[in-house]
Amino acid sequence: MYRFFVQPQVDHSHRAVFGYELLLRKEMNGHWAVPKSFTELSLDKQAELLEQLARVRLKTT
Repeated sequence: MYRFFVQPQVDHSHRAVFGYELLLRKEMNGHWAVPKSFTELSLDKQAELLEQLARVRLKTT
């Protein structure tokens, strides 16, 4: 199973969030880890995961 995690980018000198980055992780043995190769997940599947994340984010805003 793959999932994107959203991580804020923080400017500590101004104590402000200036952006976000998406981190792709793969569940392995009950833990989330960086995939060994990003090519093991097709672009279509990555796009599907992004669409799911966008729908979840829109529901919470």
